[in-house]
Amino acid sequence: NGCTKEEIKSILKEKGTVGAVFVGDLPSAWYYTNGCFGWSGNIEIFPTDLYYMDLNGVWGGEMNDYEEKPFSSHTGNIKPEIFVARLATPVESEEIDLLKMYFKKNHKFRNFGNNISNNSLSYIDNDWSYWAKDWGKQVGLAYQSSTVVNDMETTNGFDYKNRWRTGYEHLLVAVHSNYYQHFFDPSTENGRASWVEVKEEKPAVNFYNLFACSNALYTVENYMAGWYIFQDSDYGLTAVGSTKTGSMLFFDKFYESLSVNNFGIAFRDWLSGENVYSDKCWFGGMVMIGDPTLKSTATCTESHWKYTLSPKTCPSSGKQTKVWTKVGKCTGGVNHTNETIGCNYTGRDSACIKKKGTCKVWETSKIGALCNNGTGRIEANLCMSNPSTKYRCCVPIKK
Repeated sequence: NGCTKEEIKSILKEKGTVGAVFVGDLPSAWYYTNGCFGWSGNIEIFPTDLYYMDLNGVWGGEMNDYEEKPFSSHTGNIKPEIFVARLATPVESEEIDLLKMYFKKNHKFRNFGNNISNNSLSYIDNDWSYWAKDWGKQVGLAYQSSTVVNDMETTNGFDYKNRWRTGYEHLLVAVHSNYYQHFFDPSTENGRASWVEVKEEKPAVNFYNLFACSNALYTVENYMAGWYIFQDSDYGLTAVGSTKTGSMLFFDKFYESLSVNNFGIAFRDWLSGENVYSDKCWFGGMVMIGDPTLKSTATCTESHWKYTLSPKTCPSSGKQTKVWTKVGKCTGGVNHTNETIGCNYTGRDSACIKKKGTCKVWETSKIGALCNNGTGRIEANLCMSNPSTKYRCCVPIKK
């Protein structure tokens, strides 16, 4: 459409922007790294949507020797202020049909949901099996019903694809990958899963976290994350993954936010971690594919509830009401109803004198002191609609 990344970013900087969804083939910002992971001469050039999410950082060092003209420096305030996601179809020639199909199933999900229960599967292959239980607990911040599969004799391509048919609202898969397929260990024919199988078998999963290097490289045809989302079914709505070597870590920040917010805000909150946005080698290629404004239908936990006290200060009855309100989208699990609790009524000074009428002058002086420019005296802490326990009534001196 002829627009540039600079023009798009200028629009995003308009006051009040919370996030954006890029529909179709909109310009990418590219970044250059060299020597990541201690590999001398390891050059990576990759698209990064952090460029659009960070509204006030300084992106520089454009390398004109490369076709993509990637940036090589990012300084200043580099923390993201908004979320950005893409609806980038895996096949450009089918873009219109695939977008129509996606919007149709998205609309259906928003209005009617689908038959997926609010559960999660964490499918962790051999190289990360050691951390599987910890990662599963972190996923559990948003999904109380969470299954972890990390047995080295179990995880393989055949088993992984078979579990697609079970149906999960959320799937975290950790496996060596490229943009076309996953390579489970050992990498035999039985140890693979490809974009072709995703397209044909249509996994019954709504939301994906792809700990799968380069699986979300949306600039190549038939990128696998694209088919997870643009499969022709009621499933596949939102995915987070990387356009390069790397994936998500520090999952707790993402899933804690997801328990009460939409996917876009959770992605922004996660990427706002200093140990995340500053590490271009591992996290620089993280992107979101699909609708970022959707929310999980996770099981309710304590984090989904907040309360206010009514009245705000403890009354003379020594009782207040906890008024509970649900935050975010959840079902079942923890539930709260309004409840009466006891409170410590401090009230006014126990030595106060009950007297009808309204005090005209309130001061903080001690009992017996002159007040109101010597025209009155603090005789006692009179109980007459006292605005605060530290104030006492200044009683006019009778002439």
